[in-house]
Amino acid sequence: MMEDSSTGRNARWVVVALLTIGVILAYTDRINLSTALPAIRTSFPLSPEASGILLSAFFWAYTILQTPAGWLVDRFGLKWPYAAGLFLWSAVSAATALVSSLNGLIAARIVLGIGESIVTPASMRYIRNNFAEHERGLPIGIYFSGTKYGPAIGAPIATYLVLGYGWRWMFVINGALCVLWLVPWLLFVRDDRTSVVRKEVDAQANVSSNVSSNVSWAAIFTSPMIWGTCVATFCYMYFVYFCMTWMPTYFKDRFHLSLTASGWFTFMSFAGMATIAILEG
Repeated sequence: MMEDSSTGRNARWVVVALLTIGVILAYTDRINLSTALPAIRTSFPLSPEASGILLSAFFWAYTILQTPAGWLVDRFGLKWPYAAGLFLWSAVSAATALVSSLNGLIAARIVLGIGESIVTPASMRYIRNNFAEHERGLPIGIYFSGTKYGPAIGAPIATYLVLGYGWRWMFVINGALCVLWLVPWLLFVRDDRTSVVRKEVDAQANVSSNVSSNVSWAAIFTSPMIWGTCVATFCYMYFVYFCMTWMPTYFKDRFHLSLTASGWFTFMSFAGMATIAILEG
């Protein structure tokens, strides 16, 4: 339900800011493995094939659980599912420091994907429910800037931590810092489970009065716009995640680029994309 009071209208921007910081933290935890991979390979051997499986493991659970995560937020609201997801991915990020085998790393990345699957469905739902259609461009642009500021900030920070403290402590510190986000989230975000129940009642009333505006799955899957969006997103994300996963190791192995230089290259490219996302919104 859209906020009507001026206090509510101001509060929704606080939530957008927290959601943006949340996605920055999520992407920081996604990119830290690729930054640490050269150092991890000195602790135990990883073939290129094994490295590829490891770098993709996060996306196995993350992809499958996007739709269930959307249902979860529809059913139980924003505040507590998001808090549980962030706590899970922060804890498993820190626990990655304890693993000593490829299988352990793969398991940790799968659980990380489970925790982070809540991020985008929850954020898009909040913006849709609290901003009128003509107002959504800016909050969506700000939110999606976080998906680029995350790698931009995360790569040099992870590089600094790996070089200064080792890859295991890098994971511990990253996970611990993410948990701090829960403090403002629990203090400033209201529990909207009541409004979720109220919306379900309203929706049932609309159905009974034949004024429901539900769109069928058939209409969605036969829409050229939907398919065009899916194809374009697939191509775009293929490139983005290549840059986030394989590019640091490729630069190091192929061109002997230092970990520090690779981190700053990542920062410059993703920071530029993030700034454009806000301006376009």
